[in-house]
Amino acid sequence: MTANPVPQRHSGQEEISAFPCMEATSGLRPLQLVLQTGFWCLIMLCTVGAGISILMVTLERPDLSAGMVLLMVTLSALCFGISYAVVKMARKAFKRRCVSVAVDALGLHRRLADGHVETIRYSDLRPAPASAYDVYIQTVYRRPSRLKVHMAQPGRALAQPHTVNCALDFRFTMNRLTLIGHFIRGIRTFRPELRISDTVYTHFFIDPQSHQPLYRQRFISYCIACTATLGIMMLIIFLTS
Repeated sequence: MTANPVPQRHSGQEEISAFPCMEATSGLRPLQLVLQTGFWCLIMLCTVGAGISILMVTLERPDLSAGMVLLMVTLSALCFGISYAVVKMARKAFKRRCVSVAVDALGLHRRLADGHVETIRYSDLRPAPASAYDVYIQTVYRRPSRLKVHMAQPGRALAQPHTVNCALDFRFTMNRLTLIGHFIRGIRTFRPELRISDTVYTHFFIDPQSHQPLYRQRFISYCIACTATLGIMMLIIFLTS
């Protein structure tokens, strides 16, 4: 375990004025819209196609029993109901999507499409009550790893864990790692007493000194993982052939 170097302290106003604001950027928007449209069209096509197929089978087979006809009609209605529920849930999630992310001298700000702003302020961060680190990586089962901090909440004596999300919703976030590094830099600048786990830097490929993403190391690690996966698949094919 290596200790986090403590940055030189200045007055609060100097720190705030010297800390730049960084916003999320999104790219490949035409490709993103095509992929999203194709995905939802595929869901609708499969669901509606299944319902139409069931109805056609029911109408073309007059010798089917009443119970089988009822089953076919029920399955058809279920297909249409699932399609409606999926579209309704997607529209609800789209209305609550994150449209912008900014990291400044106050903290992390996520603005939603309905006008609400979710903020993680540096001043609200608290030491973790039952952890060796206050800022760390958490992985639950096979889900993606998340950056965790602890925040004070009204009505609760102990600080509660909170997930740090620097990504936009329904869009490709081009500088997500840069935003995470900038947020970590803000913690080390304004809350140097908080303990940051070394796995935060290694997992997100962030330089502990400059807080900039290490894209080269990230690319090399992905190449190694892909090569290892391909080698295992070829070995399995060779052994089973």
